[in-house]
Amino acid sequence: MKKITSVSLILISCLTIMVFIISKSNEEKNIIQGKSLDNLSTTETLVFEAKTDGFESLDELESNSKIILRGKKIGEESPVIYRSEVDGSVAGGYTVTNFKISKVYKNETKNKKIKEKEEVNIAENNFFDKKTNKTYSFNGYKKMNVNEEYLLFLTPEQDGVFATRGVTFGKIPLETNKIEVLKDTEEPLSLNLQKIFSEARNQYK
Repeated sequence: MKKITSVSLILISCLTIMVFIISKSNEEKNIIQGKSLDNLSTTETLVFEAKTDGFESLDELESNSKIILRGKKIGEESPVIYRSEVDGSVAGGYTVTNFKISKVYKNETKNKKIKEKEEVNIAENNFFDKKTNKTYSFNGYKKMNVNEEYLLFLTPEQDGVFATRGVTFGKIPLETNKIEVLKDTEEPLSLNLQKIFSEARNQYK
């Protein structure tokens, strides 16, 4: 059996309900029609929910984030996709995004990669699978837009990538007032994100 890395273990454990959702894709209510940037054709986006850390305020998000930085997405790599050894179905995955840092607000990890003008890899919980021609999103997460500025609240680096705190909480777009999550995300969560994002944009000008 192949050794499962810590990032793989975290992502797979978060996506334990994925196989069930995929097997019921024809009945799934959380299917959104959208455009895939990978092939510019209409594809299905499968949104699935799983438990993650949630935050009630910006103070709580800040205190639970060891890394806070600002910068731009400058590109992305091929997605990392995990498949079932039984039937080959998608069991999890993420997109590795290349992010250039413009400002560091917090770095409790003392990671030497975290400094201005450096590039780091971010694991984004949204990926396109060419084999199934579907996009998969964890908790309504949408990928960052290339060449746009974001404020990121991150977990410490694991296996060469950093991850956003609470998935959708840790990625705040700075060039729009929108929260940039998929439309069927629960309304209470969306309202909480709007509140936290608005406070963050005002504080980290």
